[in-house]
Amino acid sequence: TKLEKYLKFYHMIVKNESIREPNHSEEFKMLAEKVAKQQEKLEEIEETLNEQTLHRKKREKHAVSLECKIKNLEKIFIVEMANNEKLENEINFQNKKIEKLEEYIKGEKEKSKQVQK
Repeated sequence: TKLEKYLKFYHMIVKNESIREPNHSEEFKMLAEKVAKQQEKLEEIEETLNEQTLHRKKREKHAVSLECKIKNLEKIFIVEMANNEKLENEINFQNKKIEKLEEYIKGEKEKSKQVQK
């Protein structure tokens, strides 16, 4: 991890004690640890952001997919409404035919009754 890298770096510098005084080495060690921890936090934040971005993209794709499905359903609904209207017109037409036939039959029955008398 980054912490291990910074600690290795720290140990390489501290080994050369002729350059560093002991109290400076402690300060440097603390600073190196702080930097390593901050780096880890940054990596965690970056990972979280990447995950959130991935989830957002998935939600956006899902939303687009749902929009397409809704549009398709709207088209189907329009077609079905037109089909229903055609069927209603056909039913009305057939009902009118039935009424005319019933009137014709009624008229024929009356004619046959008059002929029988």
